[in-house]
Amino acid sequence: MNIRSRVSLVLFTLIFLFLFGYIGIRAFSVAFTHDECNTFTIINPTVEWTPYKNTANNHFLNTWLMRQSYRITGSSSELALRFPNVLAFFVYSLAVWLLLKRWQKDIFLFLFGMVLMLLNPYLLDFFSVARGYGLAMGFGLLAVFFYLKDDDVQNTKLVARNFFFSMLFSLLAAYSNFILINLNIALLSFFLLKLLRHRYQKPIKNNLHVYIGLVLVLALDIHHIRNIYNQLLVLQENKELYFGGQQGFIVSTLRVLIHRSIYLSYYGEFFWQRIYHAILIVFFGLMIILLLRKNQTQLNYVFALLATMIAAAVLQFYLFQIPFPTERTSLFFIPLAGLTVFHIGIDLHNWVSLRLKKAAWLVGLFLFGLIALPLGYHFIKSINTKYVIEWKRDANTKNVAANILNCNNIKSQKSVICNWYLAPSIKFYAEKTHGEIKVIIDNEYNTLGDFIYCYKEDLNKISNLQLYEIQSDFPDTQTVLLAKKQ
Repeated sequence: MNIRSRVSLVLFTLIFLFLFGYIGIRAFSVAFTHDECNTFTIINPTVEWTPYKNTANNHFLNTWLMRQSYRITGSSSELALRFPNVLAFFVYSLAVWLLLKRWQKDIFLFLFGMVLMLLNPYLLDFFSVARGYGLAMGFGLLAVFFYLKDDDVQNTKLVARNFFFSMLFSLLAAYSNFILINLNIALLSFFLLKLLRHRYQKPIKNNLHVYIGLVLVLALDIHHIRNIYNQLLVLQENKELYFGGQQGFIVSTLRVLIHRSIYLSYYGEFFWQRIYHAILIVFFGLMIILLLRKNQTQLNYVFALLATMIAAAVLQFYLFQIPFPTERTSLFFIPLAGLTVFHIGIDLHNWVSLRLKKAAWLVGLFLFGLIALPLGYHFIKSINTKYVIEWKRDANTKNVAANILNCNNIKSQKSVICNWYLAPSIKFYAEKTHGEIKVIIDNEYNTLGDFIYCYKEDLNKISNLQLYEIQSDFPDTQTVLLAKKQ
């Protein structure tokens, strides 16, 4: 390993350790969110029945791993329940390393790819919550690595091995988040096309055992696709597949992902509109270029996968009335798009190296300065250990429970009134106090209680507001905790 490769490895390790620590701190400190609390009811042995077991809230692999973590640690702490997704960041980072390591000799190009894949603050949110999205991204990206790993299509054994691991990890991703069954089907289709092209070059009898293994893997994969499809039909029948957009892929998915990735930082309307139009121009321009050029590179395969995933989302909308993926359900498009942009950089680097070999390193430096440095600055600016952007209004529920318990009140059990959205997180922390807090759901706030926790915009709903006074004000979530006057 030469000096540049060692430097790239050291930089990757340092950035990984920093991000892993950041995710761990968030998993420990951020209050449990609405959806996490609903999932916890599925594995909580004190809960006799929960409505969330047969809903879209139940991400199968995530729920199972939460249960194992709960059993092993004997703890319902935030970190214990979120630990599987924290570890999923290790899987995701391993996939990033495997996808980029071939180019580690060009430090700036390597850093460019690393920043694209790792430093999106919205994406990192989901490795510190007990939901299936972090697991899906880790296993999904590892499946993409094995898809891109086939450089020698003449080696049937190599193709078969990569096919097995790609199907395995893409199925794990799908069981973590059902929407990634599209990834599994797309990878399955591409591998089958590759095998069909290869079949006529060598007699099947020369590798009969390999082909038998391929058929078994194919049969198992189709079996699991059918299982997930049946689960999706049940969810659709129960009207659980409601989360998403209705305005087309560009508006519902692309625009929303850009806004989420901006992560509450405001750079002006002009800025994000330019980013939005630049992405559209690059996508359609790249499609034309790849269709016209004769030589294929890994960019063709990555872009084909990205385009297939987009086409699948469009077809699902028109054939099955499943909304376009948006926000967290569209999350996997971030690493796929990042990998596509990275391979655009690789092709530019290779094109320049054929003409100006000694100046090829300038391509990596240019891309690093133009894209990677601003993204790195944006990430540093966006660091927070307070909330998850998708469930920001849950950020202070842990503090609310603590404030209620610390309030001077002769009653052993205190009651708090809140709406349906805030209730699961308050209940989660109330259970930790062994029943000292009784949570009452009342969306109209007609019930009298010792406390009311509500949004500021809901204060005008409270008919008996004069009986309460503000105990705690939380400007970041626009919520207040009201205490009954003594």
